[in-house]
Amino acid sequence: MQFVRTVIAYFTPPVQDSHRSWSMQFGPFQLKTIKLVQKETNSFRVIVYCQTKMNSLPELDENNKIVFKTNIRKLSESVIENAVNLISVTNHCARVIASPYPYVALIPESDMERSWLATTNGIFLESHGTTMARHKVILDATILQSLKDRSDGVALLSEALSHQHATGKYHEFIRLFERAFKLSYRKLEKKVSQFLKQADLGYTRDEVKNWLSLRDLATHADTDVGFTLESHVRPFIHRMEQAAYDILMNKAVWRSPSQERRNGWHQITATTSPTNDLLITRGEDATFSFQTLDGFGSYPLDLQGILEEPPTEWWFK
Repeated sequence: MQFVRTVIAYFTPPVQDSHRSWSMQFGPFQLKTIKLVQKETNSFRVIVYCQTKMNSLPELDENNKIVFKTNIRKLSESVIENAVNLISVTNHCARVIASPYPYVALIPESDMERSWLATTNGIFLESHGTTMARHKVILDATILQSLKDRSDGVALLSEALSHQHATGKYHEFIRLFERAFKLSYRKLEKKVSQFLKQADLGYTRDEVKNWLSLRDLATHADTDVGFTLESHVRPFIHRMEQAAYDILMNKAVWRSPSQERRNGWHQITATTSPTNDLLITRGEDATFSFQTLDGFGSYPLDLQGILEEPPTEWWFK
């Protein structure tokens, strides 16, 4: 049986050879593309899928649904990202990766495998998504005065907000934390978690530890253990942004390890947990942005990326 992982890739500006399809081989992984009708004028979009032979039938959960081992999925995603990156670099263009529908499928290679698939209840996929709560900071005399001693922090937060890519935002948020507490990231875990705990927005030390754990791999690539990519930081980047605002606005002593807070600014709209619980203040405007991810939590789900005529041999349910 073959495993298939599918993404939709956007290239801006459009790649020069967008008139043709591509096919690549990476060891046991075969990668192909399916062109889509082009509606945008400033980018090119294409379905990219990777298929590879499975060593055995996939596992079933207690509800008789198919579950995939993480290894084959992540290896397939790595192959896809490698190919998309090659196209991006050789064509001098930016790329965005999302998941279309379907984004995972199986290809049975015998009557036995087809019969086995027919007895299952389909593929198990989890629900994943991120939420960002925002409200405008009123730039009045009080706020101006409160930020007077931390223009460096304002610059770093502005730098982070200017990035379109989550990895770039992550790098700047870490620098802002380091600047605010005048500590290297290795010493930030306890101080940042103690400070944020006072905000009563559900921050925990484990959550902060998770943020900081990827810092080396987001900055260095000289080891054999890999490096941080957007998919690694996407699940928590909005919580980091919310924390960055809290630190910038409410840290009493800037450029100091002190956890002391001041009470000049309050978040009236916020997430209160990594699982997107929300705080909404009665009588105040609330703005939320939601991003639905695919069932693996790897890429945003492209609600317009429906593959209307997938290959006939694909099985997905």
